[in-house]
Amino acid sequence: RNFQLNLPRHGATRRFSGLMSEPEGAAAGMTPEEEADQVLRQVVQEEDLLRHVPEGFDPEATLLVVNLPKASALEVGAHFAWYAPVVRVTRLSSCIFGKDASYLVSFVDADSVISVLERHSRVFKSGASYARPIRFKKLHAEAATRNWFGW
Repeated sequence: RNFQLNLPRHGATRRFSGLMSEPEGAAAGMTPEEEADQVLRQVVQEEDLLRHVPEGFDPEATLLVVNLPKASALEVGAHFAWYAPVVRVTRLSSCIFGKDASYLVSFVDADSVISVLERHSRVFKSGASYARPIRFKKLHAEAATRNWFGW
């Protein structure tokens, strides 16, 4: 069941249907799913992701998470701790549409990343805010940083 809510400020209109609703200021002509895909593409292009992985942390145990609302690192860590033990959360500077945030979430091991990728619903809901689609990308260590055995 859908209904229109006309907000007097700035002539904004929001559509509501269940948990998923169109956010204010969505990219023109893009669905929330397309917007999430675009955020992932641009963050991967703009950021040197391996540079943000702290020394001593396994890049293979780190997951890029994009199109989250602007939440605290503690909130993001608590969310993903339901799926696997989180070691560190780093917020990236990229903000593509002005309302999205991207994070690197480091887990205890690479198997934890696989577990998150298999079990997560790909939707992030923070409190009473908009439930938005999110995207993941598993980081891979550069071939140059591995020894000749491939480890």
